[in-house]
Amino acid sequence: APNSSLGGLTQTFTQTQGRYRPVLNTLIRTDSVITSRRIWVALTSAALTATDGTGALATTYIGLRYSTAAGDANWQCASGDGTTGSVMDTGVAVAASTAYRITLDWSSSGTLVCTVNGTGVSKTTNIDATQTASLGIHNALTNLAAGAKNHFISFINLRYNGNL
Repeated sequence: APNSSLGGLTQTFTQTQGRYRPVLNTLIRTDSVITSRRIWVALTSAALTATDGTGALATTYIGLRYSTAAGDANWQCASGDGTTGSVMDTGVAVAASTAYRITLDWSSSGTLVCTVNGTGVSKTTNIDATQTASLGIHNALTNLAAGAKNHFISFINLRYNGNL
């Protein structure tokens, strides 16, 4: 696969909005090689394949990221409010050929709870205050160098905790 190629699932970005209090659950397994990789599990207004999601960024999103381009060793709880994106270290290391049960919980306004294999962190910075941006599922790996890659997804579940 060429450099910058994508594996996984990226939908049109219209499945939900923050005001519906979404909770995304997924089970993924990393590839046998985790070098030169950017992995995102997110609800986002645009594809995150070409970004590490920090600094000035016009995309609204909540997510979990692992990126060797950013020097990550652990999963990063990430969010962007349409102006600025930032990350918070979960303390959960990323390893090759390992299954990860991931939950992104935005059921409480202004707080994102990222949980990886039972370890959770709460993030309150750069969360979209308007909560009306259209968001879609982005569960994908971007290859940052040429070579084969795999992104294994067992399931994805999106539920709502608010009024539709």
